[in-house]
Amino acid sequence: MTPRLHHITIILLSVLWIAGCAHFSEPFTESGSGVPNSGDYLEKAEQQIQKDELQLAIRFLEIAWQLDPENKKIPLKINMVKDEIFKKADHHFKKGSAALERHDRSEACKEFLTVLRYFPEHKAALNCLKNKISPETHFTYSVQKGDSSRAIAEKVYKNADLAFLVEYFLPSKKQEGESSLCLIHLPVLEKKWMQHPRRETSTIATVKSKPENEKNNPKQALAKQLFEKGKYEKVIPITQEMVEKNPDDPEAMKLYNYSCYYEGKRLFKKKKLILAMTMLNQVTMDLTEMDQLKSDLRIAMQNQSEVHYRRGVTFFVNEDLEKAITEWEKSLALAPENQKARKAIENASNLLQKLEGVQ
Repeated sequence: MTPRLHHITIILLSVLWIAGCAHFSEPFTESGSGVPNSGDYLEKAEQQIQKDELQLAIRFLEIAWQLDPENKKIPLKINMVKDEIFKKADHHFKKGSAALERHDRSEACKEFLTVLRYFPEHKAALNCLKNKISPETHFTYSVQKGDSSRAIAEKVYKNADLAFLVEYFLPSKKQEGESSLCLIHLPVLEKKWMQHPRRETSTIATVKSKPENEKNNPKQALAKQLFEKGKYEKVIPITQEMVEKNPDDPEAMKLYNYSCYYEGKRLFKKKKLILAMTMLNQVTMDLTEMDQLKSDLRIAMQNQSEVHYRRGVTFFVNEDLEKAITEWEKSLALAPENQKARKAIENASNLLQKLEGVQ
């Protein structure tokens, strides 16, 4: 074996062990000679692939690899099956999301459960099953001193006209305007009943009520015009400068926060995940659905990090160290806590230096 192949083999095994690819819980079966045979498990893996039981196939492949660590085809097969798992899980997650949008909860539930069959750790599918398929129907509100039914409706539903609904759930002796502390259980309403601030109107109301401000502040007027046209990337630098000069300017702060939010959302849809997270981290206001959006984005970043990591392993097996390092660096950028990618970069870089010294 040449020094190059010898070094690559050693580092390959260490990197793949770090990846956690060898969680072996399947008991060994013995061949006629009483010795475990990797071929038996490769055959079992192929049978499970034909049955579309990909998680079980991965387990058999990992056992086969443990029995025959010199077989470079096995880790490649593992990566191919994992790629298929991610592909099918993503396909069914998109179908489930589409079913949710058309309010077909039965179909959505079936698709999200299929996602989990392929990829049990899929956090977005778990979240949809928990919070969107079977959401909470009521939540508890603590009535504060001075709360009226209109005030509660405005706080909870952003719609004071729903005071009649709040009154129904208040204690019978309670009259609007009275104040005493108690807990009430209010129903969760569909969004059509609530008045969430929309991006087209979140700042327009102030524009109409204070037209003289536009004349005195041309930058703010320009920012509002750009915001109404959806050109958030151009609003951000203008309003950022305004906020830095006057942190107490509510209009500039609102324009800046909503622009960062919608620009982050746009970047997320375009799969520019790191830029999207950077943009969302600029938001300081408590905006509707921000927590869910950031949670979905973090999951997408973790999943994409794993994709780049596995691509790096494939390049490494094919002895293309530079491309492997590039993929692992992308993996680490998406998930800085990914220690296996960090260690893989370190090992591959050291090997690359040694090989350059040999040549």
